[in-house]
Amino acid sequence: MGFCAKDSEYSPLAKGCRHPKDYCPHRKACLIHFFEKEREK
Repeated sequence: MGFCAKDSEYSPLAKGCRHPKDYCPHRKACLIHFFEKEREK
């Protein structure tokens, strides 16, 4: 589980970002976003 600062709740890392196309000020520090990018490689 990763913490989504935008939604202020936990989300499964396997599902990825809930708002991939929305602006997020926390994206550079987001563990969910990081795992999503690593999975794409």
